Amino acid sequence: MALLLLFGVIRRPRISALLTGIAALVIIGTASTPAIAQRQGFNLGPSELTPQQVNLIADAGGDMVRFPCHFWNNPDLGYWLNLADATQQVCERRGMVLVIAFQMRADVFDTRLGQDEFVKAWQKFAQRFSGRQGRIWYELGNEITHPAWRDIALRAAQAIQGPDKRHNIAFSPRGTTTDPAATFTPLPGITNQILTFHYYDWWNVQYGGVPYPSTGRTRDILRQRLQRVADAGRRHGLPVYISEVAILQYHQNAPRFLRDFTSICDEFGINLTVHAYREWEGWNYELNPAAWSVLKAWLAR
Repeated sequence: MALLLLFGVIRRPRISALLTGIAALVIIGTASTPAIAQRQGFNLGPSELTPQQVNLIADAGGDMVRFPCHFWNNPDLGYWLNLADATQQVCERRGMVLVIAFQMRADVFDTRLGQDEFVKAWQKFAQRFSGRQGRIWYELGNEITHPAWRDIALRAAQAIQGPDKRHNIAFSPRGTTTDPAATFTPLPGITNQILTFHYYDWWNVQYGGVPYPSTGRTRDILRQRLQRVADAGRRHGLPVYISEVAILQYHQNAPRFLRDFTSICDEFGINLTVHAYREWEGWNYELNPAAWSVLKAWLAR
């Protein structure tokens, strides 16, 4: 509807004025809903993180790229800084958000030294990107399970916001599901936060081949689970973001699951990056024409 208003398709003055006001509230935000436009796009693995791939996503209508820094595979901080820098410049030119996500070995957080190095690495990223005019979301961690994660994340966020208070902090609970959404709270004293989740709630469907829909795995139940995510944002007046969702592209019901998931996220205003673009054949939805047509239509919206 906002697009219709912007292009002047609705011409009747009173209806147009009313709907324009509604659209403005959606775009500008209210006291409980922050002023941030909904974003949608893909995860890109390091080998796929090229200007060509970013431009292909932008050309299809996507306005977000999530870039996982695989420190578990390559600990070279300079490598990830330079790769993120090159990608950020492309994203800025195309008006896209770049999400930078740290993916660490699980044992990094077991020592104070490991935690300190994690915090220092984030500070280096913030120092590099603090003056950039594009939009950057710093996603602090990826599927962290360490019991002290909240305290570690707070230290990292504080280290980022020393040099960079402009860009956003994407903070997630421990684990791989949206289960914590009902009780999840933001980090204290940190501005520009985005509450972030992964959706691997239905492992037996997404990776195990159980049909969708099936018992306990229906659109209505999916909507209820995503409603909890949206409610978490409303409770705290913050945007919400699902940075990963996937289903094996050769799953017989992959198109239907992706259609339902993306449409419900659109309904609730949930930012979303689908996992993943051309990273591995199991997630390469271009190999499933029906699934890919769903995602292309979603990006085009």
